[in-house]
Amino acid sequence: MGREDHQERPQLPGEEPAKTTARAHEIVCARCGAGITHERESIAVSGQHVHQFVNPSGMLFRIRCFGAAPGVAAVGESSAFFSWFPGHAWRAVVCAACQTHLGWRFEGDSTFHGLIAERIASGEV
Repeated sequence: MGREDHQERPQLPGEEPAKTTARAHEIVCARCGAGITHERESIAVSGQHVHQFVNPSGMLFRIRCFGAAPGVAAVGESSAFFSWFPGHAWRAVVCAACQTHLGWRFEGDSTFHGLIAERIASGEV
């Protein structure tokens, strides 16, 4: 059966309504569920969407890159120290709703967000 043949089953009396697709492909904070960005904002930086880096303290981070992330707030001063992306300064970003550290905003010739893969999740489908 092709996709064009698929029809949704009508809701039965007393049955819970089907989940909405309004948040389909939305990226949310894994801690509180607040909207952070959208899959359509996924970008490749240096040829990759996903990167793995170690910070000066030896902590390993796997980050996903997004062109925009309106659900985060940048904190602290910009720094070029130990930037994972040459030519870009970074600032930490937190979930605007619950203040969980979600990654970094990188600013240089381009501006993008590197969000910690384990701290974000896909929204409802």
